[in-house]
Amino acid sequence: MRTGPLNMSALAFLSAALALLHTPVCADTPAAPAVVPDARLEEQVFLLTNQERDAHGLPALLRSAPLAAVARDHSVAMARRGFFDHVDHRRRDPSRRFAARFPNIVGSVGENIAFLRGALDEQVASRAVADWMRSPGHRANILSSTFTHLGVGVVVSSDAVLLTQNFGLLLCEKITGLPGTVAHGSTVILRFRDLGGAPRASLRAHVTLPDPMARYYVSTHTYAIGGAELQPLWEGDVFSVTIRCVAGRGDYQVRVGTDAGYHEPPFTIRVR
Repeated sequence: MRTGPLNMSALAFLSAALALLHTPVCADTPAAPAVVPDARLEEQVFLLTNQERDAHGLPALLRSAPLAAVARDHSVAMARRGFFDHVDHRRRDPSRRFAARFPNIVGSVGENIAFLRGALDEQVASRAVADWMRSPGHRANILSSTFTHLGVGVVVSSDAVLLTQNFGLLLCEKITGLPGTVAHGSTVILRFRDLGGAPRASLRAHVTLPDPMARYYVSTHTYAIGGAELQPLWEGDVFSVTIRCVAGRGDYQVRVGTDAGYHEPPFTIRVR
C-alpha cells in the first residue's frame, strides 16, 4: 500500500514525502483502464474515519458532497493516468483542484491518498484507514481538530484500488454572483450561506481597496486606510456584507475568514 498525506490551510502548507507511481505516455499507449467508483467503499472509509475520531474524543466530520466530488475526481485521474501524487496532471494541488470546481466555497483543504494493488476484498477500507493511522502525517489529518468536513473518493480498476480523502474546514458558500464591472460610487451586497465550519461569532469579512492609502469610512467620523472590516448581517443561515465602492477605481478584494485569519483567494469586484 502506498499512501500520502497533505494538509493545507490559508496560513500553512505541509507536505509529506510521497511515493510516486508513473506510467509513460507515448503514441501507442493502450486505452485507459476501466475505472469504477465504489460508493460502498467510500461509505466504509467515511464511517471508519469518524470511528477513529470518536475513539480519540473528537467530533465526527460532516459529510461534504463537494469534497467527495473532488476526491473522486482525483482518484479517477490517478487510476486512469497512472500517477500517485497530491498534484494532478494539470499541476493543481488539492486546494487548487477544490477552488477550480467550487470557487464560491470559502475554506481550507487537506488530503490523504492511498494505493492498494491486488484483488478487491472486504478489508480494503479497514486496511486503508489502519495504515493511515499508523502514519504520522495521515493520522494528523484524520485526527485534526481544525477540519470539520470530509469527502471520500474510491475507485477500483482491474488491478488496484485508489482512495482519496479530502478534509475541509468549510466556512461558507457565496450564493450571489459577482458583478462584472460596477461604476464608482456603487454599492455591492454579497450573500453567503453558512456551512458550519466555525462559530458564527468568529466569522469575519474584509475589503482591500485598490489604493493602499485610500480611506474607507466605516462611520461618519471613522475610517480605515487601505481596507476595512465588513460587518456580517445574519438572516437565518445566510449572512451578507455590503461593500461601498467609493474609495477609488480598481479592484476591491473581499475576503472571508475567522479570528484566525482570512482565506484565499478573494472575491474581486472591479470598479470603473
